Amino acid sequence: MNNEQKIIKEFIPKPFNVLLIGILLLFPFFISLDFLLKDIILNDLIRKLIYFLVLFVWILIWQTRYLRPPRAGKNKVGIIIAIKAEGDKQYTMIKDDFVNKLNELARGCNLLSSIEFMALNNHHSLKAINLFNNYCEQEDNRKKKEREHQFVQKSKIVKKFSKFKKQTKSYFYVWGNIKKREENTYFLSLDAMVTHAPVNLKTSDTVKKEFLKIFPRRISFLKKFELRGLETSANHIFLVVRFITGIAALISANPFIALKLHRDLEEELKKISSFPKYLSYMANRCKTLISEELRQIAIFEYRINHDKNKAIQIINDSLVVDPNNYDALISGSYIEFDKGNGDTKKALNWIRKAKNTPRSKKEFAWLYNEAFLLMNLEKFNDAFLKYSRLLRLTRDDEERILNDVLKFIKEFLKENPQKIQFLFVIGYLYYKKKYNVSESLGFFEEFIEKSKNQKKYEFLTTRASSYKSEIKEKIGY
Repeated sequence: MNNEQKIIKEFIPKPFNVLLIGILLLFPFFISLDFLLKDIILNDLIRKLIYFLVLFVWILIWQTRYLRPPRAGKNKVGIIIAIKAEGDKQYTMIKDDFVNKLNELARGCNLLSSIEFMALNNHHSLKAINLFNNYCEQEDNRKKKEREHQFVQKSKIVKKFSKFKKQTKSYFYVWGNIKKREENTYFLSLDAMVTHAPVNLKTSDTVKKEFLKIFPRRISFLKKFELRGLETSANHIFLVVRFITGIAALISANPFIALKLHRDLEEELKKISSFPKYLSYMANRCKTLISEELRQIAIFEYRINHDKNKAIQIINDSLVVDPNNYDALISGSYIEFDKGNGDTKKALNWIRKAKNTPRSKKEFAWLYNEAFLLMNLEKFNDAFLKYSRLLRLTRDDEERILNDVLKFIKEFLKENPQKIQFLFVIGYLYYKKKYNVSESLGFFEEFIEKSKNQKKYEFLTTRASSYKSEIKEKIGY
C-alpha cells in the first residue's frame, strides 16, 4: 500500500468508505431510473424528492448499521468485545473465530437467552477503547475521593459511558488489541470491566479484586494455531464472563441469573483435570457464591411469594453447599421466627449454629438476634446478659447495625404491643449503646408503668427504675 492510499484509509475510516460507495452507486442508478420515470412522473421536483428520499433512507440504514453500536436483544445482558486489529484479516479473525466461539459456548450452556456477545467493528472499537480507558481512570479517581469523603461531580466521561451502556444494554466489557509480532506470533492484550447496580465502595472494590484475580490479560499463540489460539482465548474469556457476570447479577439483586451462571460454571469446571491458578480460585469461590445466591432466593420466596416452608428448604440447600454460610443461618432464623408467628425456639437454634461459624468472631448480628429471641421467650436474665455483652463490642458500621436493630424492634413492638419487655430493650440500647439519655427515658418510664404489679417483669423493672434515676440525675430533674 503506497503513502497516498494509507492517508486515504486513515482519513476515511471503513464505515465512511461504505457510505461513499453507496452514494456513488446510487447516482448512476438515479440517472437510469430517471429515463423510466420522466414519462410517468412529469414533475421534475417530485422525481428529485423521490431520489432524495431513497438517498436519505440509505444514509439512515448506513448510520444504524455503522455509526450506532450494536444493542443486546430483549431480556439479554450485553457483553461488548472491542478489540483493535491491525488489519481486516485480524478483524475477521476476531469477529468470526473469537466472538463466534463465545456465542457457540453460550449456546452450548443454554445461555443465549440470557447473554449476548457483541463485537464492535474497528471504527467503534477505537472509540470504545478510548471511552473505557477514560472511564476506568475516572472511576478510580472517584473512589479515591469518596474514600477521602470529598464531593464527586459526575463527569462528562461518566455521562458518555452511561449513554453507551444504555444504548448497547451492556454490562460486561472486554477490550484491547491483537497484534502480530516476530516469529509469526499473535499477542492478544486484553482489559475488562463489569458494571453493576450502585453499591457501596467495599462491595465494588471486592468485585474489582475478584476480576483481577481471574482475568487473563495477555494471551499469545503461534500463527499456525490461529483458530485454536482464538478458541482457547474465547474459552478463557467465557469462563470469566460467567463468573463475573454472575457476581454482578448477584449484587444487582438478581440471584436467579447469578445461580444459573455459577451452577453451570461449577459443572464445567469439574470436567477440567488440571487447573491454572485463576480457575482454582473460581472453583472455590463458586461454592460460596452459589450458597449466597440460594440464600437470596430463599428470602425472595419468603418475602415476595410468602412461602415460608419453601424458603426454609432453600436455606437448607444453601447450607449443604456451604455449611459455614453465616448469612444463611441468620436468614434461616429470621424466616423461622416469621415476625413472631413462627417457632422462636427453632429460630434460636439457627442463631446458635451461626454462633459457631468463623464469621461470628468478626460480626455479632447473631448476638443481637440471640438476645432478642431470649427476650421474646421471656428468659429475661439470659437476654439481659447478652445485651450487656453487646456493650463491649463495636464495629465500624455499628451505628447502622444499631439503627436497623432498633427499627426492627420498634416495628415488632407495634405489631405485638403485649410484648412490653421490648420497651425496656429499646430504652436500654438508647441509653447504654447510643448514649441518648433523653430518648431512653421515655421508654423506661413507659415500661415501668405498663409492667406495674406484674411479677414476671420484676428483674427488668428493677433495672429500668435504676436507669431512670440515673438519667434524671444526669439531666438535672
